Amino acid sequence: MKTLFYTTLTALILALTLNACKKEEDAMDDSKQNEIKHLYSGSGSHGDLITFNINSTLNTYTVDNETTGNQSTGSYSTLTDPNLKGIYNVTAGTDQFYAVELTDKIIAANFPTGNPLNTISFGVSSLFDNSNNTSSISGDYVFIVMDNTGIMNDATIKEWGILNVKNDNTWIKKNFATNTGDGSVTEMSPDLFTGSIPITTGDETGTWTVNGTHKERLVVKVTGSTTDLSGYVYATPNEAAFLLDLGTGNGFLLGLKIDATASLSSIAGDYKYINVWDNGQGAGNYSINSTGKVDWTHKGSDGSSSGTFQLTQCTNGFKNVFYAKKAQIETNYYEDIYCVIVGDIMMHFSFDESNGDFAQYGAGAKLTP
Repeated sequence: MKTLFYTTLTALILALTLNACKKEEDAMDDSKQNEIKHLYSGSGSHGDLITFNINSTLNTYTVDNETTGNQSTGSYSTLTDPNLKGIYNVTAGTDQFYAVELTDKIIAANFPTGNPLNTISFGVSSLFDNSNNTSSISGDYVFIVMDNTGIMNDATIKEWGILNVKNDNTWIKKNFATNTGDGSVTEMSPDLFTGSIPITTGDETGTWTVNGTHKERLVVKVTGSTTDLSGYVYATPNEAAFLLDLGTGNGFLLGLKIDATASLSSIAGDYKYINVWDNGQGAGNYSINSTGKVDWTHKGSDGSSSGTFQLTQCTNGFKNVFYAKKAQIETNYYEDIYCVIVGDIMMHFSFDESNGDFAQYGAGAKLTP
């Protein structure tokens, strides 16, 4: 009888223990299922293909670099400065990095992404389906190439231009630059453009189709090349960002759709952004009022700064390109700044006013407090 009693008691204890463990596992599974995650696909400035997993419940991130096979993970906090509220702050070693997320639309970051040569990266929502989205994708985009080498291996010369994406699955690209260097490229700044839009001829042409597996991606073919490129698009009737990975070592092209209805009053708001420059990275805010006055705040590896400048709207075909000539950034240092804004998405780039050399670029979004 004692043997039967102890056997029964042991079985009961074991059953209770297993049941408790199962409840704990179920609770852990439920907790994981309740975590809020946002997925993005895109590229880095070395030309790497990158996917982002942002866990907004745990304030963690995972970045898989499809090109190198490396993974970067970490945690982030949100800046508390009232002017910079909403920007993610990542500490890696002794360095500070930043990111701006427009939830389930785009992400712009300068934190580590599995390759130290990627100083800046950009992604669009991995859940976006472009299968039947031709009407929103097609149109004209102002773009800049974000890479580490610049034109003719001169990092002071950056390429920008116009990308015309057609609804017949073809495209045309016209290239410009801010400095001629050896004279091999056309020197032009966006405010000096006098051509017609949409463009009908360009420097490159090709075709595009939606990737059969990853619906946020495009398969982009360049006429005369046997190598396919990966494109990424977030496009709605109100805003569109076109990202084109240019291959390992060549960076990526980021284009925002041209909006002919834009005005200084329509872009008013606070735009949080990340940016990079030679051997530096940071984040900031452009607070734009209805007349184009910008109060800006910035922090990064060069310290903290703030100031004001006045935006002017382009009077040519680039209605949503706004610029400020000779904006004071530091004592005795000025930049020519260009901001491209469509919907809530922004990219910006600037050049040393004294010599026209590239100074910095970045991207971000209008964030609701």
